[in-house]
Formats: sequence, structure tokens, C-alpha cells
Amino acid sequence: SVWNEDMEKSDDFLGVLFFDLAEIPIRVPPDSPLAPQWYRLEDRGGERRVKGDIMLAIWMGTQVDEAFAEAWQSDTGGLTLTRAKVYLSPKLWYLRVNIIEAQDLQPAEASRLPEVSVKVQLGFQILTSRVARKGTNSPFWNEDIMLVAAEPFEHPLVLSMEDHHGVGKLELLGQTKISLNTVERRVDDRQVISKWF
Repeated sequence: SVWNEDMEKSDDFLGVLFFDLAEIPIRVPPDSPLAPQWYRLEDRGGERRVKGDIMLAIWMGTQVDEAFAEAWQSDTGGLTLTRAKVYLSPKLWYLRVNIIEAQDLQPAEASRLPEVSVKVQLGFQILTSRVARKGTNSPFWNEDIMLVAAEPFEHPLVLSMEDHHGVGKLELLGQTKISLNTVERRVDDRQVISKWF
């Protein structure tokens, strides 16, 4: 409804516009914005046309719509300071890291064989594998570590090879960073090919 802002008359009603909800177009970004149109105002009963037109663009959207922050919510009673919160729910993926083996590790002390574990970090998630059996420079684990990754994949997967020598003493033997955008995504039961990093 359209009203005259001056308060001199008791009835400052100028006209109203009715829409059938089924006829309102639906817009989902990145669709282009809908062009505004002129609409003829009607009287309160919606039967007789009054003098005056109003230009507006009308559509149904979602919280992703750039106009959502300024939209009046139907459950706010017209209170402009009341806004619904927008919660973006990212697409989540399970990230399975199968640590198989390492080759030709060289600890700082050449006289001893390394006792190695692998620290896996993705953002704030940090998990560590078990310490591989000592007695070789090419340790074997075949251990799975599960993490949760969220799109867009902003954080790289960081794998750190650590040598345990003495109580609480860790030596970093090597580290690699893997961009999750380069990791194969599996949505079925097919086997993923192992790679050396």
C-alpha cells in the first residue's frame, strides 16, 4: 500500500498493489537482477484503479540474494532493526589420508635408525599417526587418518615427518603441503591410486 506522508488529512491512502504469490518470479544468484516495472495502483478493494503508478522489482529469493540483508522479514512485524541471521552452510567432505610408507629417511644422527610418526594438519585439525617400527630407514604404516574439509578448500593439507629420539624430543625430517584442489574426490567405491609426495 502507498500512503501520503503528510498528516493533514485523516485518510492519506493513495493506493494499493496486490500480487498473486504463485506469479512472483524466483531468482537465485548468480541470476541477473530483475528489471523494475511500472504497476498501476488500485483502491483498497482491489477493484477500481486510482490515479498513480509505482515502479518496483519483485522476486522471491534466498539468503544468498544480495538484497536479503535489506529485506523485511514476514515474522518481524515491520521492525527494520530486526534482521534474520544468514548462516552459510559449507559443503563438507571427509578427507581420508592413507599413510602407507616412507623411503630413505636420513635422521640428523646417522648412527641411529629413526622412530618416525606423521603429523597431519588441515587448518585447526591436527592428528598424528602411530610411531612406525624402528629398525629401518623406510618405515611402513598403512594407517588411515580421517579429517573434515570444507569448500572452498582454503587450507592446504600439511604432512610432517617427525623423528622421536628421546622422551619429548622431536626432530622434523621433512614436510609437504598439498592443495586440496589437486586431490581426487571420490563419490563412489572406486579405488584411489596411491601417490608419493
